[in-house]
Amino acid sequence: MFRGLKISHKLTILIISFALPVVILLYFLTKGTQEQIDFAQLELKGNEALKILVPLYKDALNYRRVALCDRDNAKLKGIADNISVELQSLDVFCQKSGDLLQINKEGLGKRNRLQLLPETFVKNGKVVISGQEGDSSLKKNLDSFVDDIGVFITHVGDTSNLILDPDLDSYYLMDATLCAWPIVEKCLADILFDLNTSHNQEKMPETLRPKLSFNVSLLMDIHGQRIESDIKTSLNEDSNFYGVSETLQKNIPPASEKWKQSAVIFNNQIAKLLKTSTEDSSIKTETLHAGLLMENDLFDFWNISINELDVLLNMRINALSARGLMQLVISLLALIVSSVLSVIIVRRVTHSINTTKELIKEIALGEGNLTRRLKTDSKDEIGELAGWVNVLLEKLQSLISKIADDTKLLSDSSNKLTVTSQNLSSEAGKMSTISTTVAEAGVQLSQNIDHVGHSAEQVSMNVTNMAAASEELDAIAKTTASSVIQISETINEVRLSCDKETSITQEASKKANATRNTMHKLATSAQEIGAVMAVIRKIADQTNLLALNATIEAASAGEAGKGFAVVANEVKELARQSAQATERITNQVADIQKNTLVSVESMEEISKVIDEINNISNAITTSVATQSTATKEIAENIHEVSKATSSLTQNIQSAATGANEVSTHIKEIAQKSQEIVLSMNGIESSSKQTSSSSVDTNANASELENLAGRLKSLVDQFTI
Repeated sequence: MFRGLKISHKLTILIISFALPVVILLYFLTKGTQEQIDFAQLELKGNEALKILVPLYKDALNYRRVALCDRDNAKLKGIADNISVELQSLDVFCQKSGDLLQINKEGLGKRNRLQLLPETFVKNGKVVISGQEGDSSLKKNLDSFVDDIGVFITHVGDTSNLILDPDLDSYYLMDATLCAWPIVEKCLADILFDLNTSHNQEKMPETLRPKLSFNVSLLMDIHGQRIESDIKTSLNEDSNFYGVSETLQKNIPPASEKWKQSAVIFNNQIAKLLKTSTEDSSIKTETLHAGLLMENDLFDFWNISINELDVLLNMRINALSARGLMQLVISLLALIVSSVLSVIIVRRVTHSINTTKELIKEIALGEGNLTRRLKTDSKDEIGELAGWVNVLLEKLQSLISKIADDTKLLSDSSNKLTVTSQNLSSEAGKMSTISTTVAEAGVQLSQNIDHVGHSAEQVSMNVTNMAAASEELDAIAKTTASSVIQISETINEVRLSCDKETSITQEASKKANATRNTMHKLATSAQEIGAVMAVIRKIADQTNLLALNATIEAASAGEAGKGFAVVANEVKELARQSAQATERITNQVADIQKNTLVSVESMEEISKVIDEINNISNAITTSVATQSTATKEIAENIHEVSKATSSLTQNIQSAATGANEVSTHIKEIAQKSQEIVLSMNGIESSSKQTSSSSVDTNANASELENLAGRLKSLVDQFTI
């Protein structure tokens, strides 16, 4: 964002950025001072309210004493008129400044003091002072009215900042007038009330004496001492805040001394009254008069103190206003001076920078006078920049001078280079012609050597093929010999297998004959079993007949033959079952005989087959033995062929090796001849390139001469 701005604009922004915090600080300082002034002005409003409430408090206490004790209508009417005027003044003040001191429904409601609402408070006060003597609720109403005035004084002290006064002189004066004085006035009023009550009686009650003694001690030793201490501290601290108040130092001490003297007189009269055992009305009258005098002197002291508190607050307001004005003036002057100085500095800086810029611009455009120099009279960064620019100009002037000298030398050297390149081009042409002739002879030699090399390679290839064929023949012979040996071994294994087979067939023939004999015996046994079964069948038939006869006999015997008939039936049943079993056995034996005959026939056929196998095995064994002998002879012949083939292969390989060596030497000779040809071609190419480079060098020398001329014209633009 700032890159496109000029330095003057950037410096202006910088000045504003420094001035802005000063303005903000000035604003907050002014605001803080004004808040302190407003604080003190609110205290003045509180004092204004106290000037109405404190006399009202004093008159209300006197009205209570006169109404309940003296019953002097003239005095009572005068006090009531004063209270009425004070209530009217309070009502006017609340209408004008009540909101500032929160004497309204909202402010009083937060503190549970709605009885202090101006219309309610004034109305209650007027009702109280209009009451008639003898009214039973008068004392209660008067006490409540006095208490409300005390609460009103406290409320004003809280909301007017008086209780929070920050200066010790005004704070302790406030404490004497706002806090201590109402307590002293209330205590003194109670003492006077008790004195008035006893004055109308013939004899002072005994209970009143200690009460009076205690209240007087409380008044003099505690509350009175508090006022005295506050006044003393206020006078001592006066010089520490906003100057010394002449009226405070002048008016407060006499007024304080006056009420203290009245207090001493009143205290002495009370002591005298309490010491007197006889009732003397003159002493009571003197004591009451001394108390009223002390009350008046105390009120006069309060009037002077409250006025001096106004003086102190006004002094604070004036001092704060003067301080705020001084801060404003000093800040504005500082802002103006800093702005003027900033403008001067900005102009000075921008002027130096613009001068430097113009000088560098002339040099950059090629029209600069290198003998010019910037002024370096300032000691700041701009002066240092000008000094370094002067150093740069001196070095640039020296550099341009050297370039001018070197340009002249460059022009002379380019002329000499042109002559040298022309001579070099001529010599390179001659060398190119010689290298061409040598290269042609080398090419012819290379062709002849290539022809010999091809012939040697052909011989080498033929010998190599013969060696390969011989090696292949040797491999075939070895393979055949190996195969014949394997055939011989296989024939031996076959012969052994045939021998084993012959022995096995002989053993099988023996076992087949034994089995055949066993089967013949089995057939004979089956025939014998058939004969036995025929006998058993006959016995079963006879048993069946006997059982039938027994049944007939039992039937003819009647009841006596029933048991025998049962036995006969059982025997008959057994005979029947025996006949059935015999029949089944006979059938099975017949099957066995039939199968046995079949087995005997099969065994006879097996024996015949085994005999034939035995004969064939013997024939195979004989043939295998003959074949084994022939195979051994073939293997020996093939082994001899393999030896001869191996010898032939070795001789052919030796010949192939020699042919390869000849071919290799011929190739090396051909390669060397080709290298010679290539070298000559390279020499020819180099000669041509040298000739071409000479031409280029000549052209470059001309161009270099032109460049030297242009460089000289550029250097001539500067004044050195």
